[in-house]
Amino acid sequence: MGDSDNPGFWKTVQGGPKALQIFVVIVMILAIAASIIIRAAGGRWPWEYSHSAPISQPPPVNPKQQPLPDNPKQQPQNMTGGPIVDGEPVNIDFQLKNKVSIHGVDCGDPEITFPGASIGKVGEPLNFRYDGSFVCRGQSFRDFSGEIDWTGNEHTAMQRAGDDTFPGIGGTVRVTFSRPGSYNVHARFTAVCLDVGMVGPTCNEAGDTVVTIR
Repeated sequence: MGDSDNPGFWKTVQGGPKALQIFVVIVMILAIAASIIIRAAGGRWPWEYSHSAPISQPPPVNPKQQPLPDNPKQQPQNMTGGPIVDGEPVNIDFQLKNKVSIHGVDCGDPEITFPGASIGKVGEPLNFRYDGSFVCRGQSFRDFSGEIDWTGNEHTAMQRAGDDTFPGIGGTVRVTFSRPGSYNVHARFTAVCLDVGMVGPTCNEAGDTVVTIR
């Protein structure tokens, strides 16, 4: 309680000197003005503060609770094995280099060549062409065996059991890759050359090329 609420205080002021009365009035005016200004600014007098609990604030963020950034090692991996989806011999769609026939059963050209471009796209069939047709110099043959090795672990056989119309000595393989990259492809064939009344030795041929998949 302030002195201004005490009746004795006002009697003392009223009976006192004029200067005292003026001083008291000025102090009261200043106090009222200060109270108005503080209220207008949203403040309170010190004795108006209570001891209630402060307004709760959101708890600080715990860095350990933040979502972790994507870890490349945790991303789904291709677990389907090698990059070859399939490889299937199809009808020959180019001119073989076997254009003449030389008498005898000697081995001919030992190199397998790869005519045409060997560039494809992921998931799209690629016509891969190979030509080892001159290994017997245009003569017939038997006991053909061969394969195209695409990646070192995946290969396609070039012979069809019981199908004499597809000897596999030169032809086209429709192959599909599931991943981009440059693949070192190796082909190797063997055959026994034949002529009228003659059977030759086993002849070997091989070749290498690069298949680019984008």
